[in-house]
Amino acid sequence: MKLEEFLKTKIHYYGKNEFTVIDILDAACHYYGGIHTGTPDLKHQYLARLNKFYNKETNISFWHMAAICKVVLKAIKPLESHIKKKISAGGA
Repeated sequence: MKLEEFLKTKIHYYGKNEFTVIDILDAACHYYGGIHTGTPDLKHQYLARLNKFYNKETNISFWHMAAICKVVLKAIKPLESHIKKKISAGGA
């Protein structure tokens, strides 16, 4: 799967809203203190409500982030193996 396809993968539905991988990453960066702060747009306000519904200590966005990280780490495993083989073989 190409990166663009992965980012557009729908991973959650709430009400009339569909949330993709990029939507969850965007929310984490812009509304949950990842990089920026700000007021969520209407779509992300639904996600914020959903976060409060599930659990007051954690939220669904962080559960999704954990799942996204697992997928990414699994996807780069062949690259890690290739790099480790090159290093143990003494270089390029």
